[in-house]
Amino acid sequence: MKRALILLFIIVLLVIGTRVLNYLSIDDDLTMDGYIFNKKSATYLIIDDDFNLEEAEQLSSRDLLFNYREIYSLNKSPNIRNGSRVKIWYDYPIAETHPAKLKVLKVEVL
Repeated sequence: MKRALILLFIIVLLVIGTRVLNYLSIDDDLTMDGYIFNKKSATYLIIDDDFNLEEAEQLSSRDLLFNYREIYSLNKSPNIRNGSRVKIWYDYPIAETHPAKLKVLKVEVL
């Protein structure tokens, strides 16, 4: 019984340690800067210097996809104000859908 608890403790430490190391070794090459935009239940990263929050809010989800040059759907919704400029760190693979889906690792408000 004592060995089983020690083994379980070691496994838990390894799992936590691996997650911490992965978080600390986030590659700066896998980043994007853009604007966070929430529409209905979806969160988007819009990479467009001409982004205008008021105009985007008037567009339907379909029109939003066609009005902006580069738009990504995020796998999680960061607790950030709509229209904020952010830098995100992401991981591969990028899902080849329209819009492309990113697996977000970290978000920083600029």
